[in-house]
Amino acid sequence: PLCTMVNTKTFDPQHGRTAAALIDESGQLLRSAPAGILCLYFAAAVPFTAGLVLFWTIMIRSSHSIWCSAAAALVLSLLFIWMKIGQNLYCRQLSQHLTGRRDAVDIWRTACVQTAIHPTGILTLPICLAIALPYGWACAFYQHATALNIRASDSKLLLELRQHAMKWPLQNHAVTWLLSPALTIIGICAIMIMPPLMRLINPAMPLALQVATSMVFIVAAVLGSPIGMLMSANFAAALLLLSQTGCESPIASG
Repeated sequence: PLCTMVNTKTFDPQHGRTAAALIDESGQLLRSAPAGILCLYFAAAVPFTAGLVLFWTIMIRSSHSIWCSAAAALVLSLLFIWMKIGQNLYCRQLSQHLTGRRDAVDIWRTACVQTAIHPTGILTLPICLAIALPYGWACAFYQHATALNIRASDSKLLLELRQHAMKWPLQNHAVTWLLSPALTIIGICAIMIMPPLMRLINPAMPLALQVATSMVFIVAAVLGSPIGMLMSANFAAALLLLSQTGCESPIASG
């Protein structure tokens, strides 16, 4: 049976749950999950995140980066596959926590599926995001590949993922708009890069026009990813407060 956190009253057999109900139930599921399941997610995501930061730092600052770029890229690719396998296992554990059903896990098939599908997203997702319209379905395709325990044969694997990605398009695009990290990153980059770039192109730009241009990019970024930008603003404010506290503490102690 389903856990009590799932509100069956919000489910419409034809159109599915609303986007707000999906986000609310997902949040409740994450809050109720045991600590071991959350540790599984961090064990999958933290190594790749740390490896990506280290790779970026070495490629930019190290004078010997050209000699180790191939090996570093290989390690980063392996960490990416490790992350996707771990996220798949994490989603399965959440599903078991929600439904109470335990399914057998084929680690080898999981590794093969994640390795075959997700590297293509490095090219596919940016192209779909540039076109804008197909991004929601493309994002759903790769997210289903991460989350589902797909038992279809190899010949029907892509067809099953496509069928899942096409379900509930309204909720899919709404959740992608609210929570997609890609849209948040694009918004932050637009705020940080475009106004200085415009001032560099036209140094004589009036101050009022500079402020207006910055506000336009900020509003566009918030409209493009409201929750992501709100979380980013809270995180930036927390870092700013911590840095100010660190700077003031020696003065106060003296």
